[in-house]
Amino acid sequence: MIFKILLAIVSSIFYRAGGMSKEDKYFIPVWLRQGWVRDWLCPICTLIALIIKHPHLLFSWWTFLAYGLLGGALTTYWDEVPFNKGQDNFWMAGFFVGLALFPLAFAGISIWYILIRAAVMGVLWGGCNRIVNNNKVKHSDYVEEHFRGFVMVL
Repeated sequence: MIFKILLAIVSSIFYRAGGMSKEDKYFIPVWLRQGWVRDWLCPICTLIALIIKHPHLLFSWWTFLAYGLLGGALTTYWDEVPFNKGQDNFWMAGFFVGLALFPLAFAGISIWYILIRAAVMGVLWGGCNRIVNNNKVKHSDYVEEHFRGFVMVL
């Protein structure tokens, strides 16, 4: 469990790093502040946490497909949804990032686990965005991005 929490912390750092500008003063090194860091390193943290519990996933082609879907899901925030008026839709983004693990259902992971995780991620990502923005939290992007990266792994 401690290793999974450490992976969640690392994922939260990668998630934030992928959204930062090189000019921000923060503990994350400038060389790590690339968009691909979020899209391709957070999924590795997520899958490692899952492989710890289900070692057979390490050698499954379904895991590679899930990795690609996770990375792809992290590249969009569903801002083109008509009722969202061009704003990022973190409810749907969280749901589809959670749903990206769907191929693992063919590798023995419960479909119910995947669906429940997707729903919880949608609620947590969207709820965090709503709470942080409605309460005008200082440095809301830091809070939200670290939270989203952390929740991805847990």
